[in-house]
Formats: sequence, structure tokens, C-alpha cells
Amino acid sequence: MPFPLRPAPAFQPPYMELIIGARRLPAQHARPLVRCGIDDPAALLYNNTPARDDCFHPRPKSRESRNLMAVSFKENDLIWNDTHGIGRITLFDEEGILIEFDTGAEELFETGPKKHPPLVKLDPAGFLLQFRTEPDAMRALAAEKPADIVALLHTDFGDTLKDAQIQRIVSGRAIEPDAWAEWWKSVQAALKDDPRFNLEKNSVQYLGDMVEIAGDLLHEFKTARNLKERQRAARKILKMEEKGVPVDDAKEAAILFFAGTAANASNTLGARLEALLFLETLDSVEYRRQKTSIEDRVKNQDVQDAAQALADITDKIIAGRLLDIYKDLLADVFIDIAFTLTKRYKKQQRDWILDSLLEDENSEYIKIVLDAVLRDVPTNQQPFVWFGMRMLEKPEKLMELGYDRADIVRRFFKLLLDAHITSAFSSNPKDGPSVSREEDEIKKFLLQKKNIVKLLKKHPDEIVLQFAHSYMDNKALSDEDKKEMLNLMRETWTSLNFEAAAAAAAAGGAASEIALTQEAYDKYESEYRDIVDVQMPEISKEIGRAREFGDLSENAEYHAAKEKQGMLASRMRYLERLLETASIISQ
Repeated sequence: MPFPLRPAPAFQPPYMELIIGARRLPAQHARPLVRCGIDDPAALLYNNTPARDDCFHPRPKSRESRNLMAVSFKENDLIWNDTHGIGRITLFDEEGILIEFDTGAEELFETGPKKHPPLVKLDPAGFLLQFRTEPDAMRALAAEKPADIVALLHTDFGDTLKDAQIQRIVSGRAIEPDAWAEWWKSVQAALKDDPRFNLEKNSVQYLGDMVEIAGDLLHEFKTARNLKERQRAARKILKMEEKGVPVDDAKEAAILFFAGTAANASNTLGARLEALLFLETLDSVEYRRQKTSIEDRVKNQDVQDAAQALADITDKIIAGRLLDIYKDLLADVFIDIAFTLTKRYKKQQRDWILDSLLEDENSEYIKIVLDAVLRDVPTNQQPFVWFGMRMLEKPEKLMELGYDRADIVRRFFKLLLDAHITSAFSSNPKDGPSVSREEDEIKKFLLQKKNIVKLLKKHPDEIVLQFAHSYMDNKALSDEDKKEMLNLMRETWTSLNFEAAAAAAAAGGAASEIALTQEAYDKYESEYRDIVDVQMPEISKEIGRAREFGDLSENAEYHAAKEKQGMLASRMRYLERLLETASIISQ
């Protein structure tokens, strides 16, 4: 039995609101009155529908069946069906829609809560109905302004259209079928520069007219939840401005936001600089004003503050701009800033600063750094790890600077062995062996065996053989890894003789035992005594003096002294191990 239905008290034809029992249905279920023309609400009770040929108002079988089909379609509407083309609705009720097509065919489409007939209601302003009445005008528009044809299609078929759907509708109407491929290429070229559209794979998305797009951009910027979203919205604003969208309001909102961010002294230098880069394209006057303010702050930074500001920036473009500012404004201490980043921060910051200096047009910076590293590798182990890896990866650039790759490869493996021996010597037997940061990084690099073979292909045969021997002769690497690497190298360089390397591997690294002349032994012993008797006591005094400066968390002198103490201790342990295990040989 159907629900008893009665109209809402306020009846406004041609719509009425339904109430089931004492419950008012949501507004979206308001039912349009089709063809009835009856003003008396009482006559429209579903249980008392007048028996008239010109009036029907379907009785809903359940709440689910009260759908929006009646709102979407009515009799005499013109519709589109992919199979039959354009047609007119001649009869409509909740059971189905009867359509008479222009081809003369008639077809009944079932409707219901779970049935969606393949029909599209056509808009008089859309392509199909305009073509129906003015085909010549549409053909001319397709030839002169193909993007406008696509916009008209979106009027009928929604925001997203498949390429195949566009072809099915346009080809044979506005465009001859054999001209479709060439025409579609011209359409895609036009859509790329048209802000109303977004070309996707096999489809076209319609974003709206110019005013709608401008409003959407402003809304997107104002409702952005974080800085990244605002930056993304600002990039869209600039992109759409280039395409002719009137973005003045959205652009003004972006300028106000980024100017405020750049001017706020409590923000990090990276955040202020990031905002400044947006102002550079948004407002040149405001950009120059804020740039002066940021440069004033940079001039007051010391080495540690400058290095920390660079380390805090994750965006490489922003960090690169700040690096350029430091070159100009802090030229006297720029190398010190670079050195600080290579030694006190993580691998990511170390690699970034050294890679940036290597690619810089002025090679003087990287040359100063690397020369200092080579003069004292034990106290510059972190930057030398980078040096050794880059010599294998990008030998051309470093060789242009005058560095000998054979020497760097030799030192690279020596650093690995030194780090391994030092770690083993300093390990607590109860805790098991420890591994230093340098040893861990070098081993991870060298154990990527296939990648290493790929890198070695950039080098001459003598370097390949040197690398193979050094690899097999190093105690820091396992016998299994040595064997696997040797097999890979033999497979790759079939003409080279790896017997010497194989012998070193078979000896289990025995050749790595260091033999010293008496002169060399005395030299290392003298260095060891100098560290123990002179340098370590002096650095302890420096640490004590640095403590007097106050807060250790921001005490650059204290941290520098502690770092130096750690390096000296590492060198001291290495020399102890060396002197204990070295064998004296004659000249």
C-alpha cells in the first residue's frame, strides 16, 4: 500500500513539496508537475490523481524511487543518445521515457532508482542543437575557432569529455570524417594555450569561462590550508595570467600574503626567501623592497647561522638562491660556510653544497675546498668521502681541476681501511664491533656492485685494475662481496687480467697489513706523541674556555673545539693501531 501523501501547505505550481506521514521530504525530492495544469493541490493527491489524458503524475512506489528524473527530463525535451542521435521526449513517467528520434525511430528507455538511461538533455546553447539549426555556422566555427566547438560540447556533456566522444559527435557534422585527424591536432594545439581547458590523457577537461577561472583561483588561494598549497595556487595564478585570465584579485591576494611572509622577521630566512621568489614574478616593486630587508639580515649572520640557514632549507632552488646571496654578501667567510656544511651536517647537506660548488661557473670555490681536504684527509673525512664517490661518478669535471683519479681511488680505499681499523680498535668487545659513519657510507656505495661496474666503464683499464686490486685487498669488505665483485668484473672486462686482484682476495686481505720503513715508523710515532702530549691537552683547554661563553646549544666555539677533539681522538686511535701492528722493513 502506498504512503499517504499530501501537498505542502504553500503550493507553488509547477512544483510541490511532498510530505510522507508527518515527515517533510528533503527539498531535492520536490516533484515537478508535468502537463497537469491543475491549481488545486487537493486534486493532486497521489491517491486521487484525476483521470485525464493530458495529466499524469506518477505515484512513487517507495522513497528510493523518488529520484530526480522528473527534474532532469520533461516531455518535449530534446535529448542525445549515442546510438540514435538527437530525439524528442514524447512521453515520460517513472517507468520509462519514450523518445522519437530525428531518424524516425521510437524507443522506450526504462527509468528507476538503479536504472540510468543513456540520455543527455541538450542545451539550446550547446553544439548539437546549434548545429541542428545552423550547420554552416558551426562548420565555420570549427574551422576558425576549434576550441570554441569543444566548449560548446561541454555545455551539453559536462566538464570532462573523452577524445573518442568528441570524435563521435563532431566527425561527420562540423568536420568531414577524413579530415578528423588533422583537425584534432589543431584542436589540441589550441587547447594547450587556452586557459579554459586542461588536456589530459585521452580526454579534455573544461575549467569554465575566464571569469569563473579567475574566481576559482582566488578561492583556491584564500582557502589554501598551508604554505605549499598557497605556493601551488600562486603558480596557477601566474600561469593563467600568461594565458589571458583576468587574475587581478587573486594576484593581489597572493602579493599581500607573500609580502607579509617575506617581511616577517620571525620567519626563517628560508621561508622569507621563498616568499621573495614569488614576489619577483608577482610584484617587482615589492620584491625589491623585501629583498633589501632580507639582505640586511644576511649581512648580520655569522658562519654558523649562515650554514644552519642553508641546512634548514629543503628546496634546492631556494637553497641555491641563498647560496648565491652568501657569495655576494658574505664573500670573506663563504668558504668557511661551505666547510661547515660539509663537516657538521648530514650527508644530504654535505653532498648538496659540494655538488653546487662543483657545478658553479667559478671553479675557484670547489678547488679551495678540495685542496684543503686533500691536505688533511683524516680531519676532513666527510668531504673526502664525497670526493672519492664523485671521482668514480663524474671523473671529467674533477680531472679538469687537476686531480689525479688514481691517487683519489687509492686514498678512498685507504680511508675505508683506516676507518675500519679505527672502529675495530675503539669498539667495546662486550658491545660488538662499531662502524663509523665514513666506513658505513663507503661500504654501502661499494656494495652496489652493478652500479660500480657501470661507473667503472667511464674509466681506463688501468683504473679498473687498480680498483679491482684495492677492492680485493681491503679488510673492510667481506670475502663473499669480494668474490661477487671479482666475478662481475671478469664478466665485464674479459680481456683484462684480474689475477693480482684474485690473489689478494684469496689471501684474505693479508696484503693490507702495513709495512713501514724505520723512517716512516718514526714519523707516525712523532705525530702520535704530538697529539697525545701537545694537541689533546691544548684542545681540552679550548673546550674549557668555550664553556665559559654560556649556553652550549648555541656556542659555536665550543662545538668547533669538540669537533676538533673528536678528529684528533680518531687520528690518535688510528696511529695507535698502526704502530702496534706495523712491521719494520728495510729500504
